[in-house]
Amino acid sequence: MPLFYTLNTDINLTIFYEVYEFSVTKIKSSKTAGMIDVMKNINDKRRKA
Repeated sequence: MPLFYTLNTDINLTIFYEVYEFSVTKIKSSKTAGMIDVMKNINDKRRKA
């Protein structure tokens, strides 16, 4: 069970960092409204995970 938990956590962290990096890139090339949307999306994904 601990092995499965560790594996699952690694997968979730990988997904989170990919989303985070993508969002940072998006924020740099977007306006304020777009930035707010991206932050909302990150928070929604974090709540679901």
